[in-house]
Amino acid sequence: MSSKNLPAQMGPIYRIPPYYYLHVLDQNTSVTRLEIGPKKFFKQDNETIVFGPDQMITLAPRHFCVVENPVVKNENGQAQFDKNGQVKLSYGSLDVRLEQDYKEPFPLYPGEVLNQAPKLLKYAGANSAL
Repeated sequence: MSSKNLPAQMGPIYRIPPYYYLHVLDQNTSVTRLEIGPKKFFKQDNETIVFGPDQMITLAPRHFCVVENPVVKNENGQAQFDKNGQVKLSYGSLDVRLEQDYKEPFPLYPGEVLNQAPKLLKYAGANSAL
């Protein structure tokens, strides 16, 4: 299900379904942040919805996807933010995300781009080659 199937929401209240997310631009600070459902999001006058709501990326067993400009993570695996609250990105890098590392659906942070949609991982059996 994509965001095209969700009803249009133009008022100050956005209902974000489970496993959906949206990007919100704060026009006072020029910082785009991530809002994850399920929740009711109350948009302030100084905020603009720049993306979403869109469905989180789900990786089935033995699948992978490629994310361009991945978020920078700390030693605990949490996203790092700058002093203004903007997420830090590793521009020009590609991140291959495997199902074994991302068992739960995950959103794309502002600036991340899904370079390759989830795809079945090819593997070579014992005593064989590709």
